[in-house]
Amino acid sequence: MVEMIVRRRKLPVFFHGTLIDLETTGLPNQQNSEVVTLGIVSGNELKIVQRTVEENFEAHVRELIRGLPRPFYAFNKVFEEQMLGIEIDRELQAEEFEKKREAIKIMGLHDPFDGLGYKVVDAWNNYITSHDKHHLCLIMNHNEACLLLETCLAIVRWRRRYKGYWHAEK
Repeated sequence: MVEMIVRRRKLPVFFHGTLIDLETTGLPNQQNSEVVTLGIVSGNELKIVQRTVEENFEAHVRELIRGLPRPFYAFNKVFEEQMLGIEIDRELQAEEFEKKREAIKIMGLHDPFDGLGYKVVDAWNNYITSHDKHHLCLIMNHNEACLLLETCLAIVRWRRRYKGYWHAEK
């Protein structure tokens, strides 16, 4: 059985489809890179599922995602697609290698890693070594900050609905 921590928050907006953001131990093409956190926004709920044990989490994540409403959105859809082996419908990144913190700024939003996702690797390794859940809390707080930024970015970049899908304004 997969052990995990789940955090839920209600949002003051309704998101059509599902926004997906992963935290991982590396890049998709790196050996031993794996998913440690799944963050989603769907409807008016933000949900973070944090892995707590050293076992394959990707199959569980794919199962959780399977029942969620489409279209699926991601800031860097290729990354999520490669990590999970699923199709993401919509890209939030305007250009290759765009950084979230350059795409949109929100005053008062705290990210313990200052938008630097690679710091998740150290936090996860520190948790594995110490079993101190403070490290997992940092990862979850980072993921929540990413999800909130990406939700705002989706509203800005995909604001007009047509035939059930959001379409980017040019």
